[in-house]
Amino acid sequence: MATITDDPASLFQPASRQAQNTSSIIVVLNQPILCKEAFRRCYGRAQWRLYADGGANRVRDIEDIEHNEFFPPHLILGDLDSLRVSTRMHYQQSSNHSVLVCRDEDQYSTDFGKAVRAVRALRRDFSAPSALADHALQKIPECESSIVNVREALPGFDDVNAACSNQDGVCNVIIFGGLGGRVDQGIGLLAELARENAANQDSLHFWLVSERSMSWVVNPSASLSKPLEASYSNSKRQTRHVIQLTPADVKHDMHAQLFSRNVGILPIFGPAHISTQGLEWDVEDWETSMTGQISTSNHVVSKKSIVELTTTAKVLFTVELGPSLLQQEPT
Repeated sequence: MATITDDPASLFQPASRQAQNTSSIIVVLNQPILCKEAFRRCYGRAQWRLYADGGANRVRDIEDIEHNEFFPPHLILGDLDSLRVSTRMHYQQSSNHSVLVCRDEDQYSTDFGKAVRAVRALRRDFSAPSALADHALQKIPECESSIVNVREALPGFDDVNAACSNQDGVCNVIIFGGLGGRVDQGIGLLAELARENAANQDSLHFWLVSERSMSWVVNPSASLSKPLEASYSNSKRQTRHVIQLTPADVKHDMHAQLFSRNVGILPIFGPAHISTQGLEWDVEDWETSMTGQISTSNHVVSKKSIVELTTTAKVLFTVELGPSLLQQEPT
C-alpha cells in the first residue's frame, strides 16, 4: 500500500521551511476572512497571490494600518461587479509591484473556476497561448491592450516562474473563503474543488480555508503519479494518507494550537469505506455515506497529532483551526 503525507501544518510555517519542489499560491474568494493569522502566514510564504473579484475587498478590510499591514495581490480577477473602486485604486497605486486587474465576463464560470484557470496558465508551457487569452480575458478599460500570454500579463512573472511552473513539484493552492455564505455557492465550490482535484492531481493540491476550518480532498488513488482510471479500477487499491497536523521538525507543545483536535471525514462525493488510526473513534473498513453513517466531531488523540486514513473513494477531510491561527493581532 502506498503512503502519502498530507502536511497542512507546513503551509503555516515560514517559507524557509518549505519542502523542496513545492510552491504555494493564495486564492481569496469573496467571503469575510475571520482566520486572519492563518491568512497572514500563508500570504508571507506564497509565491503568487490572486484575489477573485470581491475577495480583494475582504483582504483590504483586514489590513491593520496601525501595524503597517499591506497585502497586495499580483492579480485581481473576475467580472469585477463586486470589486470596490477604492480597493482597486488602493492596491494599484500603493503597491511596490504592479497589480494587474482583469475582467473575465464568462458567466458559466465561478470566481473560483476563473482563478483556477489563471493558476493553470501560470504552470503550463508559457511559450504557448495562455488559458487566460483562451477565455477572452481583458484588462480593465484604462489598460488599452489585451492579454496575450501569461509572461506579459502577470507582474513579477519571472520571480515566481521557477517555483510555480515546476511540473515535477507540487503547487499548494490555498483558497480562503467560499463556505461562509450561501449554501448553494458553498456546495458548488466543493463540487468544483473535487473536479479540479481530479483534473490536477499530479501537480496542484487544493486546500480550502473557511471561517474556522481547513478542508481538502483525500483520494483513494494508489499513487498520485498514476492516472485516475487506473487508480479507481480496483477499489482495494488504496493509499494510506498520513495527515500531519503538527510540524514534524518542531516541538509538539510549541505549535499544538495550529489545529484543534476536532476533525471530520465527509463522504460528500459518494459512499466510501474508510479506516483510521489516531482518532478517538477509529474505524476499520467502515462504510460511510451521506445517507448513512458519517464521521463528524471526531477527535485527534495521537500524541504527535498524526492521523492515518485510507479510503476506497474520494472524501473531504476537515479539521478545525486552532486559536493561534484565528487570532487577529499580529504575532
